[in-house]
Amino acid sequence: MKTLKYCLILCISIFIYSCDDEERDIDYLNGLQQPSDLTATYIITQDNTGKVTITPSAQSATMFEVFFGDEENSSQEVLAGESAVNFYEEGIYTVRIIATNINGETNETQQELTVTFVAPENVVVDITPDDSNNFAVNVSASADFETFFYFFPGIDDDEDPIPFMEDEILNYVYQDIGEYQATVIALSGGEATTAVTQSVVIENPLLLPITFEDNTLPYDFETFGGAVNAVIDNPDASGINTSSRVAESLKEVGAETFAGSILTVDTPIDFSTLKNISVKTWSPASGITVLLKLENVENADIFIETSAITTTQNSWEELFFDFSDLVDLNEEYQKVILFFDFGNVGDGSIYYFDDVQLSQGEGPPAPAPDPVQSENLVLSLFSDNYDDVVVDTWNTDWSDADYEEIEINGNPTKKYSNLFFNGIETVTSPLDLVAEGVEFLHMDIWTPNITEFKVKLVDFAGDGFGGGNDTEFELSFFPNSKEWVSLDIPLTDFQGMNLNDINQLIISDLGDNDGTVYIDNIYFYSDPDSPDTAAPDPVLPQANVISMFSDVYDDVVVDTWNTDWSAAILEDIFIDGNAAKKYTDLNFNGTETITSPIDLTGNGMTMLHIDLWTPNITAFRVKLVDFGGSGFGGNDDTEFELSFMPNQGEWVSLEIPLTDFEGMNQNDINQFIISADPAGESTIYIDNVYFHN
Repeated sequence: MKTLKYCLILCISIFIYSCDDEERDIDYLNGLQQPSDLTATYIITQDNTGKVTITPSAQSATMFEVFFGDEENSSQEVLAGESAVNFYEEGIYTVRIIATNINGETNETQQELTVTFVAPENVVVDITPDDSNNFAVNVSASADFETFFYFFPGIDDDEDPIPFMEDEILNYVYQDIGEYQATVIALSGGEATTAVTQSVVIENPLLLPITFEDNTLPYDFETFGGAVNAVIDNPDASGINTSSRVAESLKEVGAETFAGSILTVDTPIDFSTLKNISVKTWSPASGITVLLKLENVENADIFIETSAITTTQNSWEELFFDFSDLVDLNEEYQKVILFFDFGNVGDGSIYYFDDVQLSQGEGPPAPAPDPVQSENLVLSLFSDNYDDVVVDTWNTDWSDADYEEIEINGNPTKKYSNLFFNGIETVTSPLDLVAEGVEFLHMDIWTPNITEFKVKLVDFAGDGFGGGNDTEFELSFFPNSKEWVSLDIPLTDFQGMNLNDINQLIISDLGDNDGTVYIDNIYFYSDPDSPDTAAPDPVLPQANVISMFSDVYDDVVVDTWNTDWSAAILEDIFIDGNAAKKYTDLNFNGTETITSPIDLTGNGMTMLHIDLWTPNITAFRVKLVDFGGSGFGGNDDTEFELSFMPNQGEWVSLEIPLTDFEGMNQNDINQFIISADPAGESTIYIDNVYFHN
């Protein structure tokens, strides 16, 4: 810039000299005054970037040199009427300005510059209970002009702040119940902060279900009549009850016929939907009467009671107490009272019980959930929602099961009891699943006792049963007891078989031939929201790659593909036998390599590769985070996020130069974060996440 200044003066001098023949009177230059009235105006951009625009002015000045006064002591030359721009940290600076006139004469001045950042604005704090832990809360926040947040849980005055970012959900666990004044402070780039305080109430009520597993709950039994109760380690962790802790009830020798124990729950039992209570019990003898009484907490005259009989000895079983005809929804019941061997004097026997909870009971379940597939993508065997194909029989003459078609709240349902195996046949109109273009078999099942449920498809290959080229394959599932389970089975899981002449669907129970299962919504369908084929295999050699996830390469250690602060649901799936990650309800998701951070710089990596498939994402974002070797929240954390607009309904291969992640370190990569629009509704399949050179 100094060259520019002298060149300008030289050019003006040459111009004046070249006019000598016309007019040699340049005496006025000799009278030109030294620059005076030197000053400068400051414009500080109010966005916490520290951008300051400095406009100098002076009488008789043609050029200015502005020394910014920061640590680098940098400067900038500008012509009269122009401005210099610099970015400052928050602080007080001395700006020096030198003004120069056309003769090269100078004058200078110094001005103080104060740079302050505005406090964060529009701070929104969300502190919500964690549904999985009564002592935990989830903390998130957003604001304008913030750099990050501090969370103070409000336990004491000397607590250390917990840092978190705007796109992060912080999970904090309190140690005790109580009311806390929790504070979130939004920090700017300087000293200015904004604090928001909210009241957090931590409660740990005793509610149904009662499992005796929570060490923070005082299971305070009130006993009477000679009963003695305690919570102990499970003395027989077997069968239907392998939990760690259970309740023990001793009925002492000579105890009253009505000896029992009371547990009082903190809120009234909600009978609005379910009107049965189930209790897992262990008895030294079968035929023992167990009475369950529910009582109002303030008025002992308001109660309901019913009994059940044990059917086994020295083993766990589940007893059901039906209050459907007894409960009065206008009354409240909080005392849970159990009487073992009711009506008999105590003989010193010990009983155990566990898992006191509201239950569907031993009767049929509620109706199955309605299907969600579009009708033009469905080949239905049995469902109220679709037109069904021809089924010859739902219970062949060679089946070993009792079959009924029943109605549950007006909804037709198949019920199989005493199930060993059962055949369903479509011999008259075989199903060509290949021609129909379907990809999945769906069925909804509900069982009170089957632990392993098996499904088999049989293809007769067009020449009838036993033609020599029949193919079949059987799959096993482990359903939850007493709740509807939706099976969505990829047809590719039925390995090594034809699928264009399906004549039989066979179900079976691996147990003791006494299983019961209710079945609804049996249909084949195709899913337009999932890829038909796997992502293409990478071809780069292993030596050129650091792989986080790929069947082709050896992967580095990844701590988690779905952090506890993520807002997404992760499934590990297979597409044509190839492993893939499926994220649904995606807002943002964190993947962490904190145990073994990735050094991209030291290993010479230059590119990030990702294969993705989405049915609905309009904007897909990728962020890398480097902790700078000092862990999360250090002053040397760096990050950068890029956005892409992928095509929908096809595999897209992203090849991203690492130089696009601007201004960040890349030798301590700890987080790989994805996010998408529409937020909270996006679905994406991901494969082959690796860095390479």
